[in-house]
Amino acid sequence: MQTDWDSAGTEGPDGENSANASERDSDQWQETGITFRLAEKADLDNLVRLHRELFELLRELRPVYYRRGQRSAHRARKYFLNALSCPEWGVYLAEDAGHRAVGFLVLFLYHRPGLVGGGVEAHIDDIYVVPTYRQQGVGEALLEMATIWAKAMGAERLTLWVESNNETAQAFYRHRGFREYEKLMALELNGEIGKRTA
Repeated sequence: MQTDWDSAGTEGPDGENSANASERDSDQWQETGITFRLAEKADLDNLVRLHRELFELLRELRPVYYRRGQRSAHRARKYFLNALSCPEWGVYLAEDAGHRAVGFLVLFLYHRPGLVGGGVEAHIDDIYVVPTYRQQGVGEALLEMATIWAKAMGAERLTLWVESNNETAQAFYRHRGFREYEKLMALELNGEIGKRTA
């Protein structure tokens, strides 16, 4: 079963064809061998593999929060199946010349509640590029795919969470126009993070 954002493309609320726009942007990458496209259910194994690599990276940054075994392959597979089946989610895949998956991005629409500051936002849930393809513009191109998709879906803002100690990622996003406008504070209800401090 294909989602509403399959390879044929559908028009978003403001008339932009998300799939076709993404294909146009990917043309500039043909000489490098990198291609970008909307993922399909046939890509599940590759998405789960890349997600595991991302999880291990995050676990190094926050070992208490990202505990080993917390993200099983079964849970990751279910996560991607849900994302690929929902019209308000977008999943993009980057592949090298040998059709090996080297990066991915997942985002979804978020209808922000509230009388003040409400509206439709697109939120990047995950973005990852394998180490051998970093510093080559792959992450930037994935962000461009996300921007096209978000605008086509009528989002007013594109958001993401970034680890507070991941300064490299923060610099990457700032350089591409992202700005900090809220600060998330969390109380972990199970584990060491939730312990009170004096």
